[in-house]
Amino acid sequence: MGFNLDYASNSDQIIRFAFIAGLAAVSLAALLVIQVIVMRFKLIRREQRKARFRALWRPLMAQSATGESVSYPKVAEVDTKEFLIMWNHLQELIRGTSKNSLNQLACSVGMNLTAKKLLLRGAFSERILAMMTLGNLREKSAWSILADLMHDESPLISLAASSALMKIDADMGINLFMPLVTLRDDWPSVKVAMIFKEASSAVITEPLVKAIRGAKPSQIRRLINFLELANVAESSQVMREILAVSRDQQAIATCLRIMKDPRDLDMVRSQTINPIWIVRVQAAAALGRIGVEEDKARLIKLLVDPQWWVRYRAATSLSQLPFVSIEELQRILSEQTDRFAIDMLNQVLAERVV
Repeated sequence: MGFNLDYASNSDQIIRFAFIAGLAAVSLAALLVIQVIVMRFKLIRREQRKARFRALWRPLMAQSATGESVSYPKVAEVDTKEFLIMWNHLQELIRGTSKNSLNQLACSVGMNLTAKKLLLRGAFSERILAMMTLGNLREKSAWSILADLMHDESPLISLAASSALMKIDADMGINLFMPLVTLRDDWPSVKVAMIFKEASSAVITEPLVKAIRGAKPSQIRRLINFLELANVAESSQVMREILAVSRDQQAIATCLRIMKDPRDLDMVRSQTINPIWIVRVQAAAALGRIGVEEDKARLIKLLVDPQWWVRYRAATSLSQLPFVSIEELQRILSEQTDRFAIDMLNQVLAERVV
């Protein structure tokens, strides 16, 4: 009898524990649902606030960019990030005196001070946004901080700082930026090229050529990609120097890819018989840009190259020569006996007709 009472008591305890556990689980689930609802509500409120802020400030920024005299409301601290995102986006779209008008707008509502604060104490994304802002504002008072951040181990931070410095003063900034371009192989070439392009060829040409001439062979390959943004005369000269001494086939191919000066024709022609096919491809492409009448024969010879890409680039270059008409291409096709040359010319003719 005692055994049965003990068993009943234990069963009651188990049932009670199960009930409490189930109640706790239901309560936690309810709390989770409430939390999701609250978070969703806050998100909707934030998006609504953003929408109202954009609806207010988009026309004000547009009017400011056109030079109109506009009365600006105060920007609440919670809205500063949204303001800076909109403002920087518009800065990237406009040119000339409109940029100065937008700068006056930003300073009139204290965004120059806000950007400096974010640069020092903001989260990662806020610091990037601050650097973009200070660059577009051409805020020289931030120069020393940005110069230090150019050496940051983060590629995003260091590139954002470099971009800002180059916008503030490209003539001074290039002397700090170019040595780092040579050393920082973790910087994406596309981002570096964007900074160079905005600075203009007049600013970058001499430092870039000097950097190439003093660089290690492993660094030259990367640096010569930027020569297409430099002045043609200076870039052609340094490419001739590279082609005269370099045994780096990738570097040679890169030089050929960006060559535009007809004075380089002899060097281009010499590379059409290079044993490395990636070089022959770029030599054929270069002949399409700067070739003359006598280069037709070289391109026709490349139509029977063992590599498909060389044959294709040769046929394409033939069709791009200003003195080669469709009728002339058809005549060249009729004279071919090699099936690869015939197939490639037919393909390029079909593309040109379309």
